[in-house]
Amino acid sequence: MRTTLSPCFLIALTTAVTASAGTFSTDFNSGQPPNTSVYGSAYVDSSGGPDNSGCLKMTTAVISQTAGFVINNFDNGGAINGFTATFQLYLGGGTSPPADGFSFNFANDIPSYVMDETGAPSTGLTVEFHTFTNATSGIGIHVVWKGALLAT
Repeated sequence: MRTTLSPCFLIALTTAVTASAGTFSTDFNSGQPPNTSVYGSAYVDSSGGPDNSGCLKMTTAVISQTAGFVINNFDNGGAINGFTATFQLYLGGGTSPPADGFSFNFANDIPSYVMDETGAPSTGLTVEFHTFTNATSGIGIHVVWKGALLAT
């Protein structure tokens, strides 16, 4: 497996569930948000984001890095009927095209460790963003629900 060389996440992540449900929003300007965890090479930086704001950097331009960023349950275990996630992303500073990609995972059983672009084994949603052709996948977006590929 070819690992991510240079993706640098510049994330302003907003997850809004239902009107009565919890929300999570951050610009990373105040450091690592409460109730979050970083794994592998991931860290929160005070600069590098939009307009040199704070950002979450998942990897740097060094070979064979993996990372993870987990937001702990912010809705006290309540049922999730829907959500919206938005974020700004920058991939670059290393190989062209950047290898291998990243994934967005939404589930109640996300593991506490680094993940690659194929995401975490979970009972929820994984959206894989593949930016590099390798032995197991080509460039594209894959939507996975409970471990089953729904769309490519």
